[in-house]
Amino acid sequence: MLAEADRDHPLGLGLNDLHRIEPLGFWLLVLITLLAAAAKDRSGVQIVVAASAVIGGARLLAHLKPEIAHELAKAVPITILSFIIIGGGFTGVEPFLRAAEEIPLELVDSYWLGLIVWDIALTALWFGGQQVRWRRRHRRELAGGPADNVLQRLAARLRRIGYGEPGA
Repeated sequence: MLAEADRDHPLGLGLNDLHRIEPLGFWLLVLITLLAAAAKDRSGVQIVVAASAVIGGARLLAHLKPEIAHELAKAVPITILSFIIIGGGFTGVEPFLRAAEEIPLELVDSYWLGLIVWDIALTALWFGGQQVRWRRRHRRELAGGPADNVLQRLAARLRRIGYGEPGA
């Protein structure tokens, strides 16, 4: 149940309800806020799309290369903040409030739901790929063959005969 002062909030959230925002929604709101603070000629839709693209890309990279996803997740907010602080990118309170008012909340909800579906789909594909790889390896081991596939054996053979990385 919302407190009396919290009912006036556009999202219906008060300080006591911050623990209910999961990390995906939290970072979406953080990036939207940072982009709105730095937005000079951007519409609310462009701000939401940019924030969602960064989060969606980080989630994709998290399944492909976790180290790169970690670096992206650290670099983007720091870059935006440094642009605001050092580069004089903060537009001021009035333009920030104008940009924040232009952001359609139903679009934020749609992109938030889209990010959740995107993350579930990526996770399902990743688990499916892991299972397929395990079954192939297990099948080769049961047949008495090498556990590595043809490409892995070819790469190992080329490295042994001297076709390794340059300078190695």
